[in-house]
Amino acid sequence: MDAPELKDVRVLIVDSRPYSAQLLRGILDVLGVQRIAWANSTDAALGLMRAECFDAVFLDEAARPANPVSFALAVRRDTRVLDPMVPVILVSGAPRRRHVELTRDAGANDLIARPVSPETVRKKLIAVTKPVRSFIATDSFVGPDRRHTPRPYAGEERRHRKPRKFKLGISDRQADQSEPA
Repeated sequence: MDAPELKDVRVLIVDSRPYSAQLLRGILDVLGVQRIAWANSTDAALGLMRAECFDAVFLDEAARPANPVSFALAVRRDTRVLDPMVPVILVSGAPRRRHVELTRDAGANDLIARPVSPETVRKKLIAVTKPVRSFIATDSFVGPDRRHTPRPYAGEERRHRKPRKFKLGISDRQADQSEPA
């Protein structure tokens, strides 16, 4: 099941339970991901993210001390995080709609519900590392555009000024896709 396109992907697993983290690490190994880091707390994860860039972050819903919403907000808004646009995938055992919506609104890219299968992890990882969605930054939201399918606006132009490109201290790879809301 080795996916050659995932060989060079750098992944961070944020999970306070070693057994759970090892399970996800095993799946990533099977998929051919060779660069995997593990943080046993959200604080440790933020520390790693201030020191190095990752292509994706798998966040377990039970990771502490910050809850998933607080962690996603911190990743998106902390100026010391090297890549605030890094895809964040929430891993949840029993996702509740409201919890998923809150985490999405905080800037998480996607969700994987347990039990986790290698095929699901592969699809999600490919989807977030080959971005087609714009990244939005406003006063109230920082994260990926929630619309999965880009649709052209057909109405009358009502903006007072043209949209502008911006950077949040991000990698060159992602600078081209960042646009304000």
